[in-house]
Amino acid sequence: MKRFTAICLTVIMGLCTIFCTAGCESKQKLYLYNWGDYMDPDVIAAFEKEYNVDVVEEYFDRNEDMYIKVKNGSSNYDVLVPSEYMIERLIKDDLLYKLDFNNIPNYSNISQMVLNMSNGVDLEYMVPYMWGTLGILYNPDVVSDEEAKSWDVLWNEKYSRRIVMIDSVRDSMAAALIKLGYSINTVDENEIEEAAQLLKDQLPLVLSYETDTIKDMLSKGTADVAITYSGEAVAAKALAEENGRRLDYVVPEEGGNIWYDGLVIPKTSKNKELAEAFINFLCEAENAKRISEYIGYSTANEAAYEILDEAYRNDDDFWATEDILKRCVAFKYLGSDLEKYQSRWSTIRQ
Repeated sequence: MKRFTAICLTVIMGLCTIFCTAGCESKQKLYLYNWGDYMDPDVIAAFEKEYNVDVVEEYFDRNEDMYIKVKNGSSNYDVLVPSEYMIERLIKDDLLYKLDFNNIPNYSNISQMVLNMSNGVDLEYMVPYMWGTLGILYNPDVVSDEEAKSWDVLWNEKYSRRIVMIDSVRDSMAAALIKLGYSINTVDENEIEEAAQLLKDQLPLVLSYETDTIKDMLSKGTADVAITYSGEAVAAKALAEENGRRLDYVVPEEGGNIWYDGLVIPKTSKNKELAEAFINFLCEAENAKRISEYIGYSTANEAAYEILDEAYRNDDDFWATEDILKRCVAFKYLGSDLEKYQSRWSTIRQ
């Protein structure tokens, strides 16, 4: 009898283990590789609840860092959020799936204006997420509006050790190239060298090179002028106001960069349909609105824009005017010519 009882208990425990394991493993995971502070956690939580999944989010600071990790193939990411030129690079290296737009019906909410920013190479592979400009964030109580209208302000000795540069090769080089009157997409060796030397000459004036911390530094008064993205500027202005300070943002008159980030599915994904369901969820107008207002960046979702708070829609920093857009240029993927930038960047950011 004892032996029979023991056998029964063993069988029951075994069945319990099987059912428990099956139950525990039934919850899928979706792996998201995103910029820091670039998603509303409440929207993530809503998706997890509706689809009975866990979203595992990791963060990168630079497109190039993201690319290296995906290229190495050591990850299992389902969704990435790279910038336009990096999306093209991922496509050329055969690292992305084409999207099945039948699984993303909310794609119809995407703004045609943002889609028109594309050169067409990435349209089968991505859904635009956010967009904006690159410009100068500054303290108007220290830096005059007139000075801030030019990239020259970042080389003004008057603001020595109060200048913050962005830790991104394309963005910081863009500021130097525009200051010199060159294209931000130049592949001319001499022009790139001249821009790199300009950044080296600037180093004694620079407090630091940063990414996500720029808004905090300016809003708290640690620095007075920085190169940053429009969405970061919107967040920084709000933080500054909370601290009893003022900040302004401008795209210099010499021109700037217009960019968009897209939602893409790398070939590391083990569940492409779930990834497409996630992208579709983010494209729902209400969800896109919540994300945009939470992170302070301009949504690529036209349906979401229509229901945004009026304060956002009337803010030129949040939603660039036609006049601003006319003097902005998008980054292009430079192929092997990117090494001309990278090799010089390593001497600047030692």
